[in-house]
Amino acid sequence: MASSKRSFEKEEFWRLVLAEHAASDLSVRASCKREAVSETSFHFWKLDLATRDARPDSQPNSPRLTPMRVVDSQATQVVAEPSQSTMP
Repeated sequence: MASSKRSFEKEEFWRLVLAEHAASDLSVRASCKREAVSETSFHFWKLDLATRDARPDSQPNSPRLTPMRVVDSQATQVVAEPSQSTMP
């Protein structure tokens, strides 16, 4: 049975393809030819990732950073501070 979750590697691949296209002067067709991917897949992933990124819980598979504050260099406990900001 196939997993309903997409692989992190596949998502990262498509994020890279889309970023490289955005940074280039190439058409979608030329970018797809260069990357050996279909235009249909390109458009699917562009929409899918944009939709996913628009959700508040947009990157559940990505590593999360928690702000830390050093209270005492000899301390035996670490204090995590709640943060309202998110990192892209």
